[in-house]
Amino acid sequence: MNQLTSLLCLIATAISLPAAESVYAPEVGEGRYIVTPQAAASPRVNGPSIFGVRPGNPFLYAIPATGERPMEFSVENLPAGLTVNPKNGHITGRITSAEKKTYHVTLQAKNSKGSDAKAFRIVVGEQIALTPPLGWNSWNCWHQKVSQAKVLESAKAMSDAGLQRVGWMYINMDDGWQAKRGGKHNAVMPNTKFPDMKGMVDEIHAMGFKAGSTTLRGWARMRGIAAVVAIKRTGMIGLRTRSMASETRSAITISISGSTSLIRKTRCSGRIGASIT
Repeated sequence: MNQLTSLLCLIATAISLPAAESVYAPEVGEGRYIVTPQAAASPRVNGPSIFGVRPGNPFLYAIPATGERPMEFSVENLPAGLTVNPKNGHITGRITSAEKKTYHVTLQAKNSKGSDAKAFRIVVGEQIALTPPLGWNSWNCWHQKVSQAKVLESAKAMSDAGLQRVGWMYINMDDGWQAKRGGKHNAVMPNTKFPDMKGMVDEIHAMGFKAGSTTLRGWARMRGIAAVVAIKRTGMIGLRTRSMASETRSAITISISGSTSLIRKTRCSGRIGASIT
């Protein structure tokens, strides 16, 4: 009886709704789908309200903003050492001060339709992943068939789709780039599918995205690959690790090299499979 009463109440409520009550469910193809409404022509600054960077490290943040282009960007109270490109909103440079502190700035965007602003904190310290990373990883799409051309194609598709304008930040390359060890650091070198790693990363940065890769720790028998890697502005370093000690040495090498990438850390074992650590 209680179930019947609840059902009748729901029916009565539905009938009582005004006919003009709007539900965003446009006709698409043969069915109806809930899709994201078109962004307004006036500017809207999106994305997080906080960003972390280590003292002295390179800084890259593209102000995510929707709205009609051309759009002009600016930042109030930007720390010394950083500059913003007024045409695309890319904030780059290195903060001059080595002090660990929080800078309170205001991100601004304007076009012919209006303007918008957003309070933003730049936190200089050792904790840099202050918000969940939002981006793309090559594994589910390309697996080990990934290549430099495919990574750039995917990055351009994300840029063309406007995802950077709503806060997507990372282009992450998974397994499939490795060749033999060599070079200055006796590192795992990129294979022939990646003829110009630095050029690829520079293109990704120019779009306003950060470039990232994957850390594999242990005996990676699952795919026969074991490497700690970091994509950075000057190229790539990849170091094989089989213990915590060697992983620490690898991390130190990456840190000294000034890496600006996201690193996804994975533990692989021939006996237990793979797990995210």
